[in-house]
Amino acid sequence: VLFDQHNLYFLFEIILPDAAEILAEIKSNPLKDSKGNLKDKRDTYSSRHSVELFLQPPGGSKYYQFVVTPDGYHYDGDSVAGSKWDSNFEFAVKTAADRWFLEMKIPASRMGLKTIKPIQTWRLNITRNRESNYSTWTAVGGNFHNPYMFGKLITASFPAWLKNSEKILKTRQDILKKKSSELGKDFDERFKMLEKFSSKPVAKSG
Repeated sequence: VLFDQHNLYFLFEIILPDAAEILAEIKSNPLKDSKGNLKDKRDTYSSRHSVELFLQPPGGSKYYQFVVTPDGYHYDGDSVAGSKWDSNFEFAVKTAADRWFLEMKIPASRMGLKTIKPIQTWRLNITRNRESNYSTWTAVGGNFHNPYMFGKLITASFPAWLKNSEKILKTRQDILKKKSSELGKDFDERFKMLEKFSSKPVAKSG
């Protein structure tokens, strides 16, 4: 995941044995409506092979859904207007021998944000569909449309996020240190282990 002031960028790598053969098969089997007419690839939801992205921007109650298949069917909608909402999102798909790749560019303005600011917390979930089977990044229960159970996406550089997290951890540690005498020896030993772990240097990528 990357971001700038105006867009979110996602790259997914989906492992799929025999991906080229599966893509050829679904391309030869285009989706049709109940009357046998070919469906438009735009605003058409498909779960036979697809990735679903759910996003809820910071401070808002609406959430947004984006779905893309390896053969180009795509859907976007929000929790109020459904498919009538249009995100103007862009996507690209590439298929390899044993996997497929999906890139998405999602404008923040279509989700009611003027800019994407650092250290903002979004709600996020990702679902991978595969012929009526699925896996999901965050366990949300029986209904994917459950933003209160989504995971978190924080728009920040890693050093900035780490610095902010260290401040929060230090505050919590100070509170716990004051209470440790009340909670007994066992808690005090656990707290010392936590303090030792949090003081370890973070490995730098190189």
